[in-house]
Amino acid sequence: MHPDDIEKTAFTTERGHYEFLRMPFGLKNAPSTFQRLMDHILRGIDNVFTYLDDVIIISTSLQEHMEKLKQVFDRFKIHNLKIQLDKSEFLRK
Repeated sequence: MHPDDIEKTAFTTERGHYEFLRMPFGLKNAPSTFQRLMDHILRGIDNVFTYLDDVIIISTSLQEHMEKLKQVFDRFKIHNLKIQLDKSEFLRK
């Protein structure tokens, strides 16, 4: 989330004042905005598809799959996206 937009997500409860540092999926346009971002970041990598925070890589060999996985990770690193490894699955059929 852009720093200028953080204050727009602020809310206050009896426990304190809170602001989102990342885009919350509860916002009306958050899913479509995130989908466009993922499509943009991974554009040009053949047989890599996204659905919100799911990335599907289709390959015909382990070597090809590992190469595509590296490309995806490199793009994520460039765009400062983080992966939660405990919620990730790799090398699935």
